[in-house]
Amino acid sequence: MGGGVCVGAAIKGPELIKGLVLGAPMVSVEQVKKEGLNPLLINVAPPLLRRCAFIARWRIVAFKKNEPLLQKTFEEDPLTESSSMMLAGPAFACLLYCNELVTRLQELSVPFLTLHSKEDEFVDFESSTTLVERSASNDKTLLEAPEGTGHAIFSEAVSRAWAQHAIVEWLQKRT
Repeated sequence: MGGGVCVGAAIKGPELIKGLVLGAPMVSVEQVKKEGLNPLLINVAPPLLRRCAFIARWRIVAFKKNEPLLQKTFEEDPLTESSSMMLAGPAFACLLYCNELVTRLQELSVPFLTLHSKEDEFVDFESSTTLVERSASNDKTLLEAPEGTGHAIFSEAVSRAWAQHAIVEWLQKRT
């Protein structure tokens, strides 16, 4: 969600941000919206959560953690949600944030680099392609991570050096 928050900040205050380097940013949740009961829940959940606040504390949202490195992170970090089911309130807050953000991507004007893996099971690759396609920035780059990379582009052995090199090269071209 960090990448989506950074994109939102760049939209709201472009004068404060010179550029963005994003790793698998959660901007669009189009694939998630199509899974299971989500098409129904997207319309029903927000008004239901407003009327019945206690539902926000129910663990009813499935949470994918198929990548071993992410699984380890979730289990070992006391500040990270580690249950297999997410709380309804935060899950739908993320969904609504991404839904609004995707409608404002044409307002993104700062330069950005986004690194993403097509094998990422946590954030859809489509999130980065949507960001590139819809943003107004004249300086936007999407780089696909090496085969075998999941969501943790900056810490996985297969992509760590590649990501560092890509970022340094992108920054050097702009300084």
